[in-house]
Amino acid sequence: MTLSDKAQKFMDDKPTLLGQYAGFKFYEHPILGDESPLYVISPKGKIARSDFWEVSDLVEYTKEKLGR
Repeated sequence: MTLSDKAQKFMDDKPTLLGQYAGFKFYEHPILGDESPLYVISPKGKIARSDFWEVSDLVEYTKEKLGR
């Protein structure tokens, strides 16, 4: 997978991988930690800040969106 420039910059700070589902990877913010919502890197290498603070909630949301 090739990361977008924004995703690569995020990964350069060595965030903690908290979980993954269906190719989506869920990370804690590398500086703010649990003081920030989780970040998601998609299977296509794009990054987005989620509205979720817990991995289990984000996995459930991802399952619903993917219909799995």
